[in-house]
Amino acid sequence: MNGNISMDYLESLQGKVVKVFKGGPESRTGQLLSVRPDFLVLYTAEEGVISYQTSHIKSVIENTTSSMNTDNNEDLMNAMANIEGINSFSELLTVMIDNKVRIDRGGPEARDGRLLDVQSDYLVLYTEKDGVVYYQLEHVKSLSLVMNKKKESNDEDGAEDENNNASVENVRNMQIDDFLAPDYVVEDTFSNLLKGMRYKWVTINRGGPESMKGVLAESTDDYLVLICEKEVCRISTFHIRNISYALKVENNQNAENQKQQDSDDNSQDSNQNSNDSNNQNKQDNKSGNSKKTYTIRMFSGNTRSRV
Repeated sequence: MNGNISMDYLESLQGKVVKVFKGGPESRTGQLLSVRPDFLVLYTAEEGVISYQTSHIKSVIENTTSSMNTDNNEDLMNAMANIEGINSFSELLTVMIDNKVRIDRGGPEARDGRLLDVQSDYLVLYTEKDGVVYYQLEHVKSLSLVMNKKKESNDEDGAEDENNNASVENVRNMQIDDFLAPDYVVEDTFSNLLKGMRYKWVTINRGGPESMKGVLAESTDDYLVLICEKEVCRISTFHIRNISYALKVENNQNAENQKQQDSDDNSQDSNQNSNDSNNQNKQDNKSGNSKKTYTIRMFSGNTRSRV
């Protein structure tokens, strides 16, 4: 008994509106399009096609009062054509390489980024926030292409719609053509990847209580040892959702600290100059007030001065 939801039950729901997960950040409602050996495909109006690993799904609830019209939906047809003949989640990831994807729907591990590579048990994702991040496939709950916001509102003017569609197409082309892939490490397994990161400063997991940062001192097939400031942490390899080099974050923090220091120095210099100017003005006023003035008036007789 593997604890997964029955495949027969999931297949009986194909074409119907269902809710995957009763609640939480992964919960979405949409039309169940397809059921594959280790993942299912859900279509939602907001995020398009989402693929869930069935090993993570805790519940699927049929909505008997709703329906979705997906006829003549070009994006949907293209998405289904791309996964035609794909029977595993790892194969699905492979066909999405070089595309902008979203890993998970929410929570601290969810990220948008460019899918750079897929190996036997991990994937490589480039994100603007964290740089290159390595995810264990076992912990990826859901995956979708990042949708361009081309229809946030319905324009009544057909010409505006045409211009918007052309603009979206340009954005898509730019996303593909202008992206320069960064350098990243490739190993055949996640365990070997961790071994290659020994003695490097790394970040394990993106957030939450299990996120930590430190020097990777030791790595085996079952666990790794991380030196976190004054603590030595022993972590099970299986429970590492993702890992990245922390150098990029540290460099950004140092740059931010330097920028703040420069700003403080400039502010102090400005205040000092302002104080010096005010003091000089006070001195000038004081000096001017201490001077004696003479008024000379002409009389028909003797001339005299008044102080």
